[in-house]
Amino acid sequence: MDKVYHFSAPGRTEIGGNHTDHQHGCVIAAAVDMET
Repeated sequence: MDKVYHFSAPGRTEIGGNHTDHQHGCVIAAAVDMET
């Protein structure tokens, strides 16, 4: 029988402040728990 591997990586979405964190700004982010 072949081995089966399952890989998953958590993600996030930015609700507000996209790219402002690059300049030490504030971001409202949330975790994404959906998988493809």
